[in-house]
Amino acid sequence: MEEMEMTDGLGGAGGCAPGAYVGGVMAAQGIPGAVLVLHGQNGCRKGLSLCNRLYPRKDSPRGPDGHRSVEFTGVTAADYTNGASYRKLEEKLSALSGRYGMYLLFTSPGLSIVGDDCLRAARAAGTGDRVVSFDPDQLGTGCPEGFDTVVREVLRRTVPDREEAIPGTVNVLGLSIMHKDWRCVKQEVGHLLGKAGLKVLSFPGAGSSLEELRASASAEFNIVLCPEHCAKTAAFYTEMFGTPAVSSGESPVGFDAFERFYCRVSDETGHETEHGFQMLKNSRRRAYECILASDTDLTGLSYRIDSVPSTADPLGRWLESSLGMVPAAGRPDVLFAPGDDALFAERSGRCGTGIDIGFPSSAYVDFSKAPVMGLDGAMYILGSLFNRAGRS
Repeated sequence: MEEMEMTDGLGGAGGCAPGAYVGGVMAAQGIPGAVLVLHGQNGCRKGLSLCNRLYPRKDSPRGPDGHRSVEFTGVTAADYTNGASYRKLEEKLSALSGRYGMYLLFTSPGLSIVGDDCLRAARAAGTGDRVVSFDPDQLGTGCPEGFDTVVREVLRRTVPDREEAIPGTVNVLGLSIMHKDWRCVKQEVGHLLGKAGLKVLSFPGAGSSLEELRASASAEFNIVLCPEHCAKTAAFYTEMFGTPAVSSGESPVGFDAFERFYCRVSDETGHETEHGFQMLKNSRRRAYECILASDTDLTGLSYRIDSVPSTADPLGRWLESSLGMVPAAGRPDVLFAPGDDALFAERSGRCGTGIDIGFPSSAYVDFSKAPVMGLDGAMYILGSLFNRAGRS
């Protein structure tokens, strides 16, 4: 039962959206220098195997099936009753002692009822002051909140006090390894902010190391990409250091939201993002030329978006105002959804075309740029629509 629950929660194939537990685990995977340790069964480990597809790490161990996975204690059914689960936890932490700057310990949903004293095991293993332990009920109710909770707790245990902010520096909050083609988003945002004279100190939870997270305390501003993924994190920086959060209230999905986002960055930081606006102009021109060349019409096609509001709202407005699409009353012509959900909906006939905009598919790897946010994201969405969903 536990294995099925974890597997369905990851990929969406079983009709379940990833929950807070998965969001928290993915936050841990996205912090180099820290190690994710699962206290649970092998079935739960297999359910989290997507971690290493979203962010491969050379230090990831290979599981019994030979595939790279996460560190786990390998508790069996018998261990639930004979007390061996605690022993296995202590042994695992002892084996890992001295190898990492932080140990992010997640007790599986099923094993949490046993109540092993994780911090006692950490002290016995010599890792006590560097272990952060999470039970499922600590992580909130949804995937973004789980991610946000873990990032905030790691920051709380990591960042030092600061004397003053370094002018012209920022952190970018709300990007996770669960976002589609997150590396592409990170590259584009870092480039555009850099051209505006803003140095990015960290992307917490999206590939920034413990050292970079320590340096993040000195940022002058926090730039919010996805509000649902960083409400607690942004509040932490504000409460601890007075760091203002710069947010347009939505993610930069589509050309219009991109423009609003960088206008807000310019207004709040005082740094002109002229290069970003020039790139926007170039992308709009290219999109217009491609649409003319495609001889395809999207007017009147119905759509549905299964995503967080900060993505769904700007995307929906863009589809309607720029492409003439309409919200679906029933079966949509186009479904924008997490990868596996979009794939299964299309193949089962529950939509005309399924387009991946969320938690990545377990069956597909992007080699070409395919984010949802930013200019590359707008072109990915347009390409998917005109090449797969349009009517000639």
